Amino acid sequence: MILYRYFLSTYACIALLAGIGAEATWNRWAGVYRNALPVRAAVVAVFLSVFMIVPGWKWADLSKSDATYRYLCDLFRYFPRQAKGELIGDNPIFAVNYGMTVKGWRHDITFDQKFSSIPPEGECLYVSNSTPVPEPYRCRPWGLVYRIYDGRLEESLPQPPPPYWMPPHFTRAERRNTDAQELLASLYLRQTVWFLNHGDKEKAMEALGQSASAAPYSGLTLQNVAVLYSQLGEFDACERTLKQALGWAPHSFELLLNMGVYYGKIGQYGLCRKYLNRAAQIDAHDQRLRQYFALLDQQSQGNASGL
Repeated sequence: MILYRYFLSTYACIALLAGIGAEATWNRWAGVYRNALPVRAAVVAVFLSVFMIVPGWKWADLSKSDATYRYLCDLFRYFPRQAKGELIGDNPIFAVNYGMTVKGWRHDITFDQKFSSIPPEGECLYVSNSTPVPEPYRCRPWGLVYRIYDGRLEESLPQPPPPYWMPPHFTRAERRNTDAQELLASLYLRQTVWFLNHGDKEKAMEALGQSASAAPYSGLTLQNVAVLYSQLGEFDACERTLKQALGWAPHSFELLLNMGVYYGKIGQYGLCRKYLNRAAQIDAHDQRLRQYFALLDQQSQGNASGL
């Protein structure tokens, strides 16, 4: 069982049960070992503390880690002046909030979840992670972020900047930290996209596997891995990864939407509608969801080609 860091009520219950058990044990044996028990308890407590702290304090120390700072500096490089953006996932949300509120950086950027991954007419939207978009929009890598735009305007838009990803030189402590795991996974995803765009499928698959193994319990990471598996034509791996992600986050709107889109692409329209309906129970007003339902309705009449 994996206990997510947000389940504080679970941790509180476990701590309470542990305390009750310790009290019951003390009451049971206090009369038998009235004199020796306090000494033994103190010895055990000291031993456990030393056993847990001494071997691991060096690799568990994140006090000198600057991974988030480096990530933030690199992330802001790819938001143009006066850009409109949308943040998806803990890493970019926490990092950008820190940069804008504490450091006072980049107040020219407008971040708003109400965009629903659809840019204003004639403009581009910059998002922190790849996301499915309906026709005629495109979601393409743009440095460390993704640019969403109207595909009909592609020729008039600036070309993507040179590819870049921060070297994944993470300490052992950073690799064990959940947020750093997702960050490391995102860097491997950038490498995957780079190799994919340059026709090197073998290296793209290798980097994609490293991304999935870097953050195996992250629903967002697994979602992005699945999207790239789909682009590589590895549909079995795409389906398997999406199901794995749904196992960790069964009520994720984005995962359910991606699963529906996946089944639509391979022609299993019944399953497509099933997962889109589950996504609609979470957010029925999402613009992408409405467009996918419209495409499904067209398919039922025999003239859909956009899923």
